[in-house]
Amino acid sequence: MDKYIVNEDGKIFYKVIGEGRPILFIHGGPGLTHNYFLPHFLELAKLNYKLIFFDQRGNGKSTYLNNSKYINIDQFTNDIEILRKELNIDKLIIFGHSMGTFFAMDYAKKFPQNVENLILCNATPMNLNALGKMNEIMIKRLNPYTKDLDNITNTVNFKNYDKDTLKKYLVELNRHNFFDETLVYKLFDGVDVNESYIKNFEFINTTLLNEYVNLLSDYDISSIESPILIINSDYDFIPIESSLYIKNKVNQCEIKTIYKSGHYPFIEKTEEVINTIDSYLKKFEV
Repeated sequence: MDKYIVNEDGKIFYKVIGEGRPILFIHGGPGLTHNYFLPHFLELAKLNYKLIFFDQRGNGKSTYLNNSKYINIDQFTNDIEILRKELNIDKLIIFGHSMGTFFAMDYAKKFPQNVENLILCNATPMNLNALGKMNEIMIKRLNPYTKDLDNITNTVNFKNYDKDTLKKYLVELNRHNFFDETLVYKLFDGVDVNESYIKNFEFINTTLLNEYVNLLSDYDISSIESPILIINSDYDFIPIESSLYIKNKVNQCEIKTIYKSGHYPFIEKTEEVINTIDSYLKKFEV
C-alpha cells in the first residue's frame, strides 16, 4: 500500500507491508530515501510485523519546500507523530538507521508514551567525541577513492546531471561503507537519481547536519524510557564509542555487533539482522 499524507506545505509518502506489530523504519542521510531498506526487511512481514516505510520530508516522493521553515529537526520528528496518527497506531517499534537513529531517539524523548521499542542500527554519534572519531575514520576510508570520484565529477555528464553518471558517483562514494564492496550497487536499487534528487540531498543534508551538530554538546538522551537494541557493525565508519555512549546513558539497552559488515548490515548480513530483530522483539511480546 503506497499512500501520501498531504497538507498545505507538502506531502509525506509512506508504504505499509504486512500485518502485526508495527515497525516504523527511519532512513538515514539525511537526504536519502526509504528504498535502501527494501527488499532486505521484507522477511519481517512474514513474521507477523507490520512494516512502515516512509520518505522523510523533502526526500524521494515526499515533497516540501527547501527552506529552514520546513526542513528542520522538529519538523522531521513531528512527521513521525503525524504518520503514527494517520495509521491509528498506539505504540510504535521504531527502527532507525544511521542519522535516522537521531530522529528515533528525538521522537522517543518527545513522545515517550507512543514508543514500544527502539532499534538503533549503526547509530549516529550522540556526543562530540564520537563524532570527531567518526569523521577521522570517514576521511581515511574515502582517501583511496578520491581519484575515481574526481574523475567522475570532472565530466560533462556529471555537470549536466546525467542520471547514469550521478548514480555511478554515488556508488563510488559509498564503496567504503561496505565490507563486501561488490554489494554497494544494492544501495541505490529502485532510486531515480536525478538533478532534483541530488539538489534535495545537498540542501537537506547540510541543513539538518548543521543543526544536529549544534545540538550535540548538550543533547540529553538519559530521559529515554523505551528499551533499546543497538545493532552495530565491525566495519562501520561510526565507532563503537557511539553505541557505548548511548548504552551508558539509558536504562534498558543491549548491543549486538554484526561482523564482516559495514554501514548497511541489513544489506550484507540480511538474515542475521532479521533474526536479531525478531529474537529481541519476541522478548517484549504481550
